[in-house]
Amino acid sequence: ASAVPAQQQYQPQASAVPAQQQYQPQASAVPAQQQYQPQAAPSQPQPAPSTQARPAQPFPLPPAEILPTMPPMGTGKIYRIQVGAYKVPKHAADAFEKLKNAGLNPAYERNGDLYRLVLAGVHPEDVQSMANKLGTAGFRQVLIREDAQ
Repeated sequence: ASAVPAQQQYQPQASAVPAQQQYQPQASAVPAQQQYQPQAAPSQPQPAPSTQARPAQPFPLPPAEILPTMPPMGTGKIYRIQVGAYKVPKHAADAFEKLKNAGLNPAYERNGDLYRLVLAGVHPEDVQSMANKLGTAGFRQVLIREDAQ
C-alpha cells in the first residue's frame, strides 16, 4: 500500500500557458525563391586562399668593408683585394664559385698551407662596386693592398 493517500499522488498538470499561446513554428519570413539553396560543388577543386604572409623584400646586403681603408682615387696605382684565406681546399673552391657567380674574376694564391682568394689588378675607381658585389655575395670584410705588378 502506498504511504501517500491517492488524492495526493502526483498528477501531471496541464500547461500553465494557454494552448493559443504555446509555441507554434512560424512560416519563414523569407519567400521561398530567396531561401538558401545549396549549390553543386565545382567540378575542379578550388585552391584554398593563402593565409601565409608574403615574405618581406630582403634588405640589400651592405658592401664588404675594405680594410685597412679605401684607396685614394687618381693615383694610378693598381690594387689586389684578398677576399679570404682557407686551409681547406674545398672551402676555398666554394668561395671561388661564389665570387664567379657574383660576376668577379677571382684567383688563388698559395701562402704556406693557406689558399688565398684574391681579385687582382683592381683600379681604385672599381673598388666600391667590387665591395658592393662582395657584400651581396656574402663577404663582410676584405683586405686591400697595392698590387706588386
